[in-house]
Amino acid sequence: YLFSIWLFLFAAGQLAARLFPNPSASAFSILLSAACCALPVAGTALVLMDPYLTARSLSTPLSLLAVTATLNRRWPCTLLLIALTLAVHPLMGSCTLAFVLLLALIAAGRIRTAIAFCAIAFAIAGTTFAFAHRTPVDPAYRQAVCLAPRSFLFLARWHWYEVLGLLLPLALFALALHRLGPRPPTMRGMSAALCLASILLGTTALLVAACFVPAAGPYLLVPIQVLRSFHLIYCTGVILCGALLAALTPRARWIASTLLVLHFAAMFCVERTEWPGT
Repeated sequence: YLFSIWLFLFAAGQLAARLFPNPSASAFSILLSAACCALPVAGTALVLMDPYLTARSLSTPLSLLAVTATLNRRWPCTLLLIALTLAVHPLMGSCTLAFVLLLALIAAGRIRTAIAFCAIAFAIAGTTFAFAHRTPVDPAYRQAVCLAPRSFLFLARWHWYEVLGLLLPLALFALALHRLGPRPPTMRGMSAALCLASILLGTTALLVAACFVPAAGPYLLVPIQVLRSFHLIYCTGVILCGALLAALTPRARWIASTLLVLHFAAMFCVERTEWPGT
């Protein structure tokens, strides 16, 4: 478990170093990632890094390393990391595969192809939803997925602030993309590609969950849990925010550092309340 935490922070530093030339970007990204380990990912019942050893403890850093390898155009390494992620956690590995594919297309300047890929995924989900209406649902399965502890499976059962946890990151990525603008494949261009890939993947997952995963059924798409793709989106967003703190002026950086310490303290109190006796 300690190794997985180290690997997560190492992957965060590697991605930040690839995106930003400022040497302190990696340090701030690592610190903010460490402070946000218990950050909940909207209403998906996930946090950035689980407080105990799970399959995601390894799939999360492997996913971030796969994203970094994609930006470096190290395709054999990217394929190996995706294969390892799929072996450790097939569901999260599938999200990583979709994210990396979009990122590679956007970084290569094939934005229309990336959008078409999202449209095809949405159409496949719609076709599957239509087909699922013809298949009977076992009453025991219906009862199981509709239990209160599994409300995270259906977007319609989320609280408003949990839905905001999906919309706000997409809005922040859109704002960052607008500020960066169309740029050549430089470091800032890679940041823009990362933002656009997050927007496309997140928007597609949100639309699929809203349109084709109703609480009343059918439930054929429920096990896919498409909104869990926001886990990787949250990870990259935290890393980008940490690197942006490092880009502030020296005076503002002291303020950012103070806020970071306060954030550590606040998250520590939250974790002690959420997981008492640990």
